[in-house]
Amino acid sequence: MNKILRFLTLTAMLLGFLMPGGIHPVQAQTTFSCTTDVTEIPQLECEALVALYNSTNGAGWWNDTNWLVTNTPSNWYGVTVQTGHVIGLSIISNNLTGTIPAELSNLTSLLELKLFNNKITGNIPNLEANTALQKLILYNNQFTGNVPSWLGNLINLNELFLYGNQLTGFIPPELGNLTSLIGLQLSNNQLTGEIPDELANLVNLRNLGLAQNHLTGNIPSWIGSLSNLGSLELSSNQLTGSIPVELGELSQLWGLGLSGNQLTGNIPSWLGNFNNLAFLTLDHNLLTGSIPLELGNLSNLLKLYLNSNQLTGGIPFELGNLTSLKYLHLENNHLTGNIPLQLGNLTSLQHLYLSNNQLTGGIPSELGNLTSLLVLDLSENRLTNIIPQELGNLIGLTDLTLGYNQLSGSIPAQLGNLTSLRFLMLSVNQLTGPIPVELGSLTNLQTLFLGVNQLSGSIPLELGNVTGLQYLDLSFNLFTGNIPTQLGNSTGMKVLDLSNNLLTGSIPTELGNLTSLGYLSLSNNQLTSNIPPELGNLVILEVLQLNNNQLTGEVPASFTNLVNLYDSGGWYGEDGLDLDYNVLTVPAGYPILGEPLHDFLLSKDPNWHLRQTIEEVIGSGGGEMTSLDGTVNLVILPNAVGDNTTFTFTPQPSPNFNIGRLAFVHNSFLLTALDDLGDPVTIFAQPVTVTITYDLSLIHISEPTRPY
Repeated sequence: MNKILRFLTLTAMLLGFLMPGGIHPVQAQTTFSCTTDVTEIPQLECEALVALYNSTNGAGWWNDTNWLVTNTPSNWYGVTVQTGHVIGLSIISNNLTGTIPAELSNLTSLLELKLFNNKITGNIPNLEANTALQKLILYNNQFTGNVPSWLGNLINLNELFLYGNQLTGFIPPELGNLTSLIGLQLSNNQLTGEIPDELANLVNLRNLGLAQNHLTGNIPSWIGSLSNLGSLELSSNQLTGSIPVELGELSQLWGLGLSGNQLTGNIPSWLGNFNNLAFLTLDHNLLTGSIPLELGNLSNLLKLYLNSNQLTGGIPFELGNLTSLKYLHLENNHLTGNIPLQLGNLTSLQHLYLSNNQLTGGIPSELGNLTSLLVLDLSENRLTNIIPQELGNLIGLTDLTLGYNQLSGSIPAQLGNLTSLRFLMLSVNQLTGPIPVELGSLTNLQTLFLGVNQLSGSIPLELGNVTGLQYLDLSFNLFTGNIPTQLGNSTGMKVLDLSNNLLTGSIPTELGNLTSLGYLSLSNNQLTSNIPPELGNLVILEVLQLNNNQLTGEVPASFTNLVNLYDSGGWYGEDGLDLDYNVLTVPAGYPILGEPLHDFLLSKDPNWHLRQTIEEVIGSGGGEMTSLDGTVNLVILPNAVGDNTTFTFTPQPSPNFNIGRLAFVHNSFLLTALDDLGDPVTIFAQPVTVTITYDLSLIHISEPTRPY
């Protein structure tokens, strides 16, 4: 036997020199006998350990040092032996799979069982015989079945942590017998029913976690009698009713989580008495009324989540006293009034969310004092006035969201100082002036949304320096000039929307470098020239909108590469490809079935060829022209015009003037005539006949009703 041990020890030493890293596991023996090999602990306890190893795939553990190798279990990884008995098992984050064997109940001297952060499945086995247990910590596994009622017999337990599993059923009332419990954590399971009143016996409890289950009923008032409670976490259940006043007795409370329920009523003002409170989360409920100004007394508060309720009134300026606060979430309520300038005192603040309220007035320049801020979201309010240049002081900011307000004035050049910025959203305001070239310094920027404003000038070439840009939306503004070729530098771009501006010139061939694009819209501009065939490189593109420009020439054959474009009507009822209302050349005989480009266009934008501008030169002998869709016919009588008069028929998606109470039946066009000198022809020597044909199903004629 000693020779075997010396051999194994020498082998372990040699492997230690050869194996990398600090852990040098020794392979288990092919046969291991608790009867002949182990004398340090009783045979039944040894066999329980062997059963655990085999039942949880010990060979696949990250660390199984000395298991089933040496005859001294006290040096097996995670095993603690004292006075000849196993008193502790701590095998955490070690890739245990399978189930816990019933033999573990033979470890009757066990004080601590810690198997958390593994992948153990099945029911929790009956450990009722392990009455010495003080800590049972099995969280973050995959246990199923009920929380066992026999746990109530383990009266020496002071920690019971079963959270992060898939346990179902009710919380057993027998847990109320565990009067030594300090910590009870059952969160993140699938438990149902009400919180049993028997838990009121757990007077020594310091933390109670029942969050992320399906618990129902009211918050029990008896929780207020658990005077030692420091943390109460009931979030993400289906609890109803108001916050019981009895909770105001929990003077030791440092964490209160009630978010994600269906709680009603007001936020109690007595919450301001919890001097130790560091976390207060009441978000995602049905709470009403105003924010109590007494919350400004919580000088140790780090997190305040009141978002997604139905709160009204103003933001109390007293919240500016919470100088330790790091997270302030008040979004998705009905808050009114101004943003208190006192919030500028919260110099520890990292996240400030006030979005989706009804706040008015300007953005306080004092917010520029919040130099620890990472996220500022003031979107979806009714804020007015300018964007304060002091926001350029927030050099650690990663997300700035001010969209969907009524902000005016120009974009401050100082925002170019925010070099950590990843997300900048100023869309849907009333901003004017150019895009500051300084935004080209934001080399970490991934998203830039400036759409639906009144911005003007050209698109800065400097935006090409932001090569990591993935989402760029400049739509619905007044931008002029060419599309910068430098935008082709952002090869990771996923969305590019420059639609509804006044852009001119051609589409840059460099846009063909944006091979990650899924959405490209250049529609409703004044772009000219041919469509570059390089757009055919954008093979993952799902939406391509080039409509309502002045593009000429043929549709590139390379478009057949764009197989991921939505079919006609497949993108929210619209076409994935839109070439309508341009001056594109329709091939002779189109569509020719079997011709690849024709088949492709028929599936993606079947009516593009009916909505292109056409020109016809008609001389003094008269003539006729018909729109491509056949709905408009123009007859020019002889001697109506001189020689070489160019008639241009331009279909339009909608009338370019206010039609008042008239109904639009989807046939709008612009008809012009130019003489051979290029001057407009407005007077004709003979009548010119324009015949418009409608589908009668589009016309609804209603007669006025008359009293009888």
